[in-house]
Amino acid sequence: MTAGTGNSGTPLFNMVRSDPLRVYVFVPQTNAASMREGLKAKILLQELPGQDFEGTVTRTAGALDPTSRTMQVEVQVPNHEGKLYAGMYGEVKFLLPEDNAPIVVPADTFVFRAQGPQVVTVTNDNRIHWQKISVGRDFGTQLEVLDGLAENAKVVINPSDDLVEGIQVQMKAAEKPNTNPVAATTAPSSTPAVTKK
Repeated sequence: MTAGTGNSGTPLFNMVRSDPLRVYVFVPQTNAASMREGLKAKILLQELPGQDFEGTVTRTAGALDPTSRTMQVEVQVPNHEGKLYAGMYGEVKFLLPEDNAPIVVPADTFVFRAQGPQVVTVTNDNRIHWQKISVGRDFGTQLEVLDGLAENAKVVINPSDDLVEGIQVQMKAAEKPNTNPVAATTAPSSTPAVTKK
């Protein structure tokens, strides 16, 4: 800026405060209600694998951007060692309360039929039920279920067309410990497989 005039020019320098570092992130509408002051977050950088930096949500915009349906959130991260620089790109993971955790099922439990997306569930009296669901995000090996499935529901992996509604089945222990035939849960668990009776 030239002295004595209102004209802007080329700045001589920029000042940056990097401890704590302020990280700005746009949160999708589905998670906006969970954002509150004091919520913990982790910042991950590709340049520093195996290291994460803990931060805390200090403020939110309090409104969604009508174009992107996201809300801007500020996370402050202590940076005493100076490992983080202003302008770096990274990934922010918010530590959401369990009541907001999505229900996920393995991708091989999902079937798309004429009635829409479905999974085969096993009722409390060991009967087959084709359950219509609403699918959210695709995580590759897992799918998020937005509606139609309760947490800890028993679902069948690789369901076949001969599993008719109401047929009685017998559950047996899974043969491999790394397979997860029953999967409507927010956390991994070892569960039984389903066979026809």
